[in-house]
Amino acid sequence: RFFRRAANKGFAVAQFELARSYRSGRGVPQDDDEAACLFHRAAEQGLANAQCSLGQCYDVGEGVPQDFREAARLYRLAARQGFAEVQYNLAVVCEQGRGVPQD
Repeated sequence: RFFRRAANKGFAVAQFELARSYRSGRGVPQDDDEAACLFHRAAEQGLANAQCSLGQCYDVGEGVPQDFREAARLYRLAARQGFAEVQYNLAVVCEQGRGVPQD
């Protein structure tokens, strides 16, 4: 309930945490579409964790249409902020040429 109120007021961390809950079904019904929507709102505010998570959604087509190019773009945004997990994800997509030229 707290996260929902804070998310509705535009707090990126609350949007991210609520999205994680929807992705996993922890405390709310599992809903990939709602998770992706909330990750998107938080990612637009520059939250690296949300950019990484939304990138993962696009990478596998979870709650959004699969789009390797968009996944790579989001991974890059988060990687520029020094987020280690997404730096690995970006390296994998670059190595495999998913959404970017293979490198």
